[in-house]
Parts: sequence; structure tokens; C-alpha cells
Amino acid sequence: MNVAERAEDLRILRENLLLVARDYNRIIAMLSQDEQALFKERIRFLDKKIHPGLKKLHWALKGASAFFITECRIHASKVQMIVNDFKASTLTIGWKAQEMSEMLLVRITGKRVYRDLEFEESQKEHRMAVQKKLVELHQDVVDIMTNSYEVFKNDGPEVTRAVVGKPHILLTCSHSHQCVFLKYPTLVPNAARFQCLKSPLAAFRALPLFL
Repeated sequence: MNVAERAEDLRILRENLLLVARDYNRIIAMLSQDEQALFKERIRFLDKKIHPGLKKLHWALKGASAFFITECRIHASKVQMIVNDFKASTLTIGWKAQEMSEMLLVRITGKRVYRDLEFEESQKEHRMAVQKKLVELHQDVVDIMTNSYEVFKNDGPEVTRAVVGKPHILLTCSHSHQCVFLKYPTLVPNAARFQCLKSPLAAFRALPLFL
């Protein structure tokens, strides 16, 4: 059978191979250099699955090529789901940090003149409410970290060595006392510092209320 007679089969094969390449490239494109170090074992596993297609696969054997493509796409899909969950986790931590940073430790009611101990009591009540919310947000972040740790906890020491000395992707899970890797952990302490800076500013702007 010549090439012309197999034109349709070859067209389908080409399209399927492009899907494999797209799946792989999408995973790599979604990850920063540091994140690729974290996913190193999973990327290496994908490389091993794809390698036969680059070297020794007999593309003339229709069954072998179909099996190769199916296997590659199945494993790429599994890695893609892990990457998606990881990205969603880091994004959620960012949202939690943003929410923390916007919570003021001082509450000033516009056009209200405080008398005697009214201001002190009002602030005490507000601080208790803010503290409760901050504890809830912190626990949400800890839960996310714990879930991420479960994904990466069985990875080899090479992954750990790859991120040592890079605190922007290295976190410690408080429950397990093990390392868990997430992007942007500095958002949380930075949010707390920003919150502390904004609160006195809000009080300063409200000084005329006390005059």
C-alpha cells in the first residue's frame, strides 16, 4: 500500500499526534520554571511515555500507534488535572490573602461622634469579629496546603532539592511538619503587614471625628 492509499489514515494520525503535542505543551506552558521543578517527576514520566514515539515506534503498525497515542493522552490528562488543581490552590490563596489585606483592624463610622468609652467598646467588638474572620481565612489556607502536600508527599528527594532555598514556593504544613510547595505563600504574611499599615491610616483620616 502506497502513501496515497493511506492518505486518510496518515491525516488522522497526524491530527492525533498534534493533540499529544498540544497536551504536553499546555502543561509545560502553564508552569513557571520553579513549578516545573516541583512537577519534575510527573513531567519525566510523561517524557518516558512519549519517548518511544520519537525513537522506536513503528508508525506503520496501526494498532501500535493508536495505543501509543491513547496512553500518552491518558497520562497527560492526569497530569493536567493535578496542574489545574495546583493552580486553583495558589489562586485561592491569593484571594484569601487579598481578603485579609482588606480587613481593617479599626472601624470608623462616618459622621459619628464617639463619647466616653463608646469608641473603645466599638473597636473591641470589631477586633473580635476581624480576629474570627482571620482565623477562618488562615484555616482555609492551611487546608489548601495540607491537600497539596498529600499530592506531592511521595515525590522523591530530587523534587525537594530543586526547591530548597526558594522560599517563594516552599511552605511548611503545620499539621504534618513536612514540606509542601505552593506558589505565592508570601502573599499571606504580606497581607497581614498591609492590613496593619492600612488600619492606622484609616484611623488618622477619621481624626476630625474626635475633635
